[in-house]
Amino acid sequence: MKNWRMHALAGLLLAGAAPAAFAATATVYYYTPYKGWSTANIHHNASGSWTSVPGIAMDAGCTDWKKKTIDFSTTNFQAVFNNGTGSAWDNPNGGGNYTVPAGVHQVKNGAIVANAGDPCAAAQEQTATVFYKPNTAWTTVNIHYAPNGGLWTTPPGVSMDVACTGWRKKTVSLGAATGLAVTFNNGTTWDNNSGRNYALGTGITTVVNGAVTSNAPSPCVVDATPPSTPANLVGAASGTSVKLDWEPSTDPESPPVSYVVTRTGGTSGTVTFTSAANTYTDTTGAANTVYNYSVTAKNAVGLPSPASNIVPVKTGELTVVSSTFTWDNATVYFLLNDRFANGDTSNDRSYCRESSQACVSFGNDLTQMPSGFHGGDLKGITAKLKANYFKDLGVNALWITAPYEQIHGFVFGGNGAKHYAYHGYYALDWTAIDKNMGSRADLQELVDTAHAQGIRVVMDIVLNHTGYENIKDMAEYGYGKLNSGWEATAYKPADVLADWQNDVGRYIDYTSGNWAGTYWTRDWIRMNAVAGMDPCEGTDGLKGCVGFLPDLKTEVTSNVGLPSILTVKWGREGRLATEQQKLDAWFAQTGKARTPANHLVKWLTDYVGEFGIDGFRVDTAKHVDMNVLKDLKTEAVKARQAWLAANPVKAALLKGETAFWMTGEVWGHGVGRSAYFDNGFDSIINFNFQGAAGNTSGLNATYTELATVNANNSTPYNVLSYISSHDKGLFDRNNLQTGLTSLLLAPGGVQLFYGDESARPLMGNWTGDHAWRGDMNWNTPNATLLAHAKKLGQFRNAHPAVGAGTHSKLADAPFTFARVKDSDKVVVAIGAGGRAAISVAGIFADGTVVRDAYTGALATVAAGKASVDVGSAGVVLLEATPGN
Repeated sequence: MKNWRMHALAGLLLAGAAPAAFAATATVYYYTPYKGWSTANIHHNASGSWTSVPGIAMDAGCTDWKKKTIDFSTTNFQAVFNNGTGSAWDNPNGGGNYTVPAGVHQVKNGAIVANAGDPCAAAQEQTATVFYKPNTAWTTVNIHYAPNGGLWTTPPGVSMDVACTGWRKKTVSLGAATGLAVTFNNGTTWDNNSGRNYALGTGITTVVNGAVTSNAPSPCVVDATPPSTPANLVGAASGTSVKLDWEPSTDPESPPVSYVVTRTGGTSGTVTFTSAANTYTDTTGAANTVYNYSVTAKNAVGLPSPASNIVPVKTGELTVVSSTFTWDNATVYFLLNDRFANGDTSNDRSYCRESSQACVSFGNDLTQMPSGFHGGDLKGITAKLKANYFKDLGVNALWITAPYEQIHGFVFGGNGAKHYAYHGYYALDWTAIDKNMGSRADLQELVDTAHAQGIRVVMDIVLNHTGYENIKDMAEYGYGKLNSGWEATAYKPADVLADWQNDVGRYIDYTSGNWAGTYWTRDWIRMNAVAGMDPCEGTDGLKGCVGFLPDLKTEVTSNVGLPSILTVKWGREGRLATEQQKLDAWFAQTGKARTPANHLVKWLTDYVGEFGIDGFRVDTAKHVDMNVLKDLKTEAVKARQAWLAANPVKAALLKGETAFWMTGEVWGHGVGRSAYFDNGFDSIINFNFQGAAGNTSGLNATYTELATVNANNSTPYNVLSYISSHDKGLFDRNNLQTGLTSLLLAPGGVQLFYGDESARPLMGNWTGDHAWRGDMNWNTPNATLLAHAKKLGQFRNAHPAVGAGTHSKLADAPFTFARVKDSDKVVVAIGAGGRAAISVAGIFADGTVVRDAYTGALATVAAGKASVDVGSAGVVLLEATPGN
C-alpha cells in the first residue's frame, strides 16, 4: 500500500539552451476549469530560453479552452501555465514541466494529451435509441433523461412511441455526450432503477425488468438472416487439451454472436461446448484419441449459421497432474477486486458514491476515474473461477484485496482527482463487507468455489491504520466538524478537484474539540494537527502516520472502549448490541485485554472462522508491533482449526497442506531471514526479484538463492517473489514473456499480478500507482502470452518440486536446471531452440520416456540427454510420463 492524500505543487523552471532557427510548430489548447481560471498564460522555453514570468497570454479558443501556437527549433520544448498574473501555477504531477512536441495538443486536468486535436472543433452529434418494456400495464410511458454533463428534461420527460407489442421506443439527441442518465414513468409512477437512475450509452439499448442491454438488437425486428459461417477452423493438441481457433462470424442485425463447438469421435460420442469468443480449449478428451471438431455460430435471437469446416485432432499423452498443494510452491494470483471483473453492476455506486446528495447517480463512466471505484466485485471473481480462468493458469491461491467496508467518501488524490478506497486500504468497518464488493454470501461463494478447485484464498488485511477522514463520512456519521458549504465538494460531479485547501481543507475544522470524542477517539488513533488527538511521529516507524493516514495505536496494552464512529454506525444499522455481544464473548473466551490491536485481531480472524479464508497478506507490516503480528497469526491458526473441524466436507476439498498461511509487506525486504519469520510470518514479499527477472543470464544465481530458503535451513522460511505489483509498477510490457518465464519457474512462492499473463496495459495517460491498477483487459488479451503463461503455470502447479524442491544447474547453454522434491523431479531449459538435446543426466535415467509439457512432445532419454523440438518460446519443461 502506497497512497498519499496531498501533493504539493512545486515546479522547477529550468534555463534552456541558446535560440536557433525555428523548424516546428505546436498549437497548445489549455483547459481552464481544471484550476478555475478565466485567463491563462503559457510560460515556455521554445526559443531556447524561458519567457519572462508570467509568460505569454493565451488566446480565446472556445468555452473552457485557451490556445496558443508556438514555433520552436528542437524536438520539443518545456512549458507550464498560470492564471495570467503568475500568482497560481499548473505544473504536471505536482512539479516539473509539461513536455510539448510538434502538433496540436490538449493540456487538461494535469496531463498533456499529445496530438489530441482541436477540442473546439464541432463534435459529432450523438444519439441514443432506447427500447423500454414496462413490467406494469402502463398506457403512457415517458422517458426523463439528461445527457452526461447536461440538463434533465422537464418532468415527466418525453413521451415514448409504441414500437411493437409491449415495447416503447425513443431516439434522443445527446449532442457531444456519449451517454445519458434515464428514468421512466407513466406520469405518476416512476421506474428509476431503485433510486440510482439508469446509465445508458449511445446506439440501441433495451431496458426491461431493470436489466440494461447495451448495443442490443431491436426487439421489434424479426431477424431471418443467420450469422456468417465460422471460417478456417484450426486445432492443436497439448497433451489431452485441444485448442481451437476460427475466424469470427458476423451478424449486423442481431449481435452478439456466440458459438457451439461440436466434437465427435472417441468413446463419449457427440459432445457440444459453448463459447462466447472465437476460440475454445477442450480439456475433457482422452489421451491418444482422434476427435473431429466443427463450429456453428448463433446470433442473439438464436439463428444458427452453417457449420464450419471439420478439423481432426489427435490428443497426446495424459498430462501429469499433482494433487499435492504446498505453500512453498504457491502461485498466488494477486488481483484488485474492483479492477478485475464486474459481476453485479447494481452495486457500482454503493453508499451513493459518485451520486448526488439525493443519491441520484451522476451517470458518469466510472471506469474513466483512475482513482475511483470501477465496479469490480466478488461476484465477478467468482464468475472467472467458474469459467476455470485461474485453474487454466495453474493458479493455486488467490490474493484478493480487502473486501471489508471502506470509507464511503473520497479524499484528495494525485493530480487533484477524487481518490476513493477502491483498493481496500482505507478501512471504515472491519466487521462488514463493503457493498461495492457485494455481500457476505458473495464472499462465501467465492471461497467455496475456489476451494472446490483446490485454490486457496488469501485476504489482504490492514491493522496499521484506518481510512482517511473525509467530508462525506463526516456528514454521515457526525464526527469532527464541517464548515458551511461542504456539500459543494462532497457531492461534486466532476472528478477533478482544484487543490486541497479550496476543495477539501476549507470545509474541515481541525481545530474543533469535537474530534476526540466522535471519531476513532484518542485511545485508538493518532493524527497530525487535529485538536485533541496525539500527533504522529513522522510518516514511518511504529508510531508514524504512513501516507498521513490515521495511525492505529497497536502498541497500547490497556483496555479501551469502542471507537465512537463504530458505536454510531452500528447503532444506526441495528447491530450495536450484537457486535458488542460478539466482542464480549471473544474477550471472555481468550482472556485478552480490550486493546485496539486485540479488537482488530478478533475482527480479522473472524473471516477465517466464518468463511474459511486460508491466509492473510498483511499490508504495511513493518509499521505494526511484532507481538501484535505474532498474536494475529496465533488467533488465525485457532480460527482455521475451528473452521476445518466445523466444515469437514469443505475441508476435504483442500488436498495437501491446509495450514493457515501469512505473508506480509515489509517495504524493501529481500530474501534473507528476518525477525518477522519468528513473529507469525510464513513468508515475506521479496522486493528484489522484480529487478532480476529480466536478466536471464543471472537467473541461476537468483534461483540458487531462492531455493536455499526453504530447503537447507535449520528453520525453513519462504519469500513471495513478483515481477509486477500495485505499488512497485508493471514489468516491461515488451519483455513479459521473459518475465513470466523467470517468475513461474522460480523457487519458493510467486505472486502473479493480474493481467501480467495477458499484457494488461497501463491505464490511460496516468502515471504511478493508479496507472498500474487499470481494469483487467478481458477484451484485448495477448493470446500468445496467455498461452505461454498457462503452460508454465500448469507445469508449476503439477510439480511441487518447481517451487519447493532443490535446485541444481545442469548446463549453461541452453540454461538447464533440475528441481527435485521427494519423488517429484523435473528438468527445465530456458533459451533453447530448434532441435535441442537437453541434459538430464542424474535426474532421468537412460531409457526413461519424458514429456515436454510445453509442446506435448515425447522423448526417450539416451546418453543422458532428451532430444526435443523446442517451442517458439525457447522453453522446455521435461517431466516423467506415467509409469516412468
